[in-house]
Amino acid sequence: MSAGPHGHVLRWSLWAGEAGAGALIDGCPPGIKIDDAAVGARLLSGLFEGRTTGTPIALEVAGGRDRALLAAGEVARRVIDGTSIRAEAAGNEVTCTVEGAPAGWGAPVYAKLDAELAGAIGGLEGARRVEIGEGFGAARLTGTGNADAMRAGPAFLSNHAGGILGGISSGQDIRVSIALKPTSSITTPGRSIDSSGNPIEVVTKGRHDPCVGVRATPIAEAMLAIVLMEAAG
Repeated sequence: MSAGPHGHVLRWSLWAGEAGAGALIDGCPPGIKIDDAAVGARLLSGLFEGRTTGTPIALEVAGGRDRALLAAGEVARRVIDGTSIRAEAAGNEVTCTVEGAPAGWGAPVYAKLDAELAGAIGGLEGARRVEIGEGFGAARLTGTGNADAMRAGPAFLSNHAGGILGGISSGQDIRVSIALKPTSSITTPGRSIDSSGNPIEVVTKGRHDPCVGVRATPIAEAMLAIVLMEAAG
């Protein structure tokens, strides 16, 4: 059984078919200025005179689910205006940084911001590891080495926590990293079986991405924007 829609207060879902793809976003606040060109999609509902009304936003794109997710991410970016989201890929590792997120986004128990981000980013195609801040590296630090000390201001002297403390944004840069598996679409013959269980040799043909990290970069940015849009509400 397929799960969805996603989210808690803000609910969103994607659809795809032969004629294209799209998204439905329910819970977007009213008064946000937005148009087709800004999100790269045809906006079908939820707008009046170029601004959101607070009713569900339906959008349609000429492409697949990834294109629809990118469009939904552009809607989210306009809701969380003032924040900057960028992702950089080094091979199959993608590091996302959010600048400008205020302190107070998230919740201490059931909707922890780090848990919501990890769940969303970990659900991307090919994801095999998600880290917040120091991530796995924090396990090799001492308590004093991992603690983010503060000075008057207030201001933090480090950011090992990745901008999230106790499930709530701290006002520092939010850092999320993701590791993806190598592409399985390779020309090297591989052993498998057919539908009857007989051994066969599989060889992938055609054009395929040599590294999924590059393609995952804008998708990760869009997913982060959607999660932060709900956290901001």
